Amino acid sequence: MKKITKLLKWPLLFIVIVIGGLYITGNGFLVKAISLTYGRGNTTASIDDYTVFPNRLVLSGDAQPWDIADENDFLKMTPRIIKEHENMESIAFLVIQHDKIILEKYWDGYNKNSLSNSFSMAKSIVTMLMQKAIEDGYIESLNQKVGDFIPHFKEGKNNDLTVGDLSRMSAGLDWNEAYSSPFSVTTESYFTNDLSEFVNEIDVKNECGKEYKYQSGATQILAQVITIATKTNLSNYASNKFWKPMGAVHDAYWMLDKQNGMEKAFCCFNSNARDFARFGKLWLNKGKWNGKQLISEDFVNLSINPVYKDTPYYGYSWWLEKSYFKTPVHFMRGILGQYVVVVPEHDLIIVRLGHKRGEKIQQFPSDFYVYVEEVLKMIKN
Repeated sequence: MKKITKLLKWPLLFIVIVIGGLYITGNGFLVKAISLTYGRGNTTASIDDYTVFPNRLVLSGDAQPWDIADENDFLKMTPRIIKEHENMESIAFLVIQHDKIILEKYWDGYNKNSLSNSFSMAKSIVTMLMQKAIEDGYIESLNQKVGDFIPHFKEGKNNDLTVGDLSRMSAGLDWNEAYSSPFSVTTESYFTNDLSEFVNEIDVKNECGKEYKYQSGATQILAQVITIATKTNLSNYASNKFWKPMGAVHDAYWMLDKQNGMEKAFCCFNSNARDFARFGKLWLNKGKWNGKQLISEDFVNLSINPVYKDTPYYGYSWWLEKSYFKTPVHFMRGILGQYVVVVPEHDLIIVRLGHKRGEKIQQFPSDFYVYVEEVLKMIKN
């Protein structure tokens, strides 16, 4: 018995040493990553992570359900798009035209009420909140200095950073947007226990406002600015300014760094396909909802036009595809193939949620092109 007890001590000691080493080297967040994701075979982000992280509710109000087209008017999916959904492990696909659902399909046990992670579609939501804070007078303009809100950004190059730089991904941060490395700053931001303090460790490295470089840290800093400026959390502000006015049927869950903590603003707004589609309708209608201007039409137009000539595919936290489909398309986008796509010419919204995305072709993943291309064929036929 003593020998067995002695043998058991060695693995335990090894674990203690490893955990201690991670904290000493500044990688203690990996302990949280392993503990939260243990049992699913990897420590990468999942569409169901809201079940293992603390959340804050984005409360809904008076529900405004979508109209549903007659069965005879429903689109029939093409063999190509069916195969793509199978290959990419889709969980939800929704098509809305003229304010009516004309195609709706779910897989893998998910349904119209199931929550799923938005991933970087949340960046578009944060930018909406930024613009709303400007309209409400909490932030002066896109040109206001970030240092007016966060003292860390009053020093050196940091002092050049503006609110607009964060929204259009031209912040020039010292940030490596790497998803595969467990030691990257992006991974740390996903698992850290204190995003507010984490923001104070990010610095500006290159000249602000000169070129596009996609960095999740920019959105997290922007969220901190909005929180400080409005004196409320992102979830409450999103609820009052958009989620309730847009008639969301269900509360959304915004994942936090810790209990009662800060929203993971660069990702992690969890909802369902029908309610995500409301953001598409808002942008389709140039910021209006049932006749009420929820957000400036001028800003909607600004957001869906390129900021820099050499990056024609990005505006203010909205992705742009202006040539491939022979009609302009703009969309929200998440890393595992989360899309809310707006096709203004056809009064069309497409939502896709799932576990995988395709390999990059042109500027975007291949599955994105399949979903949009096939839907355009279906409505034409």
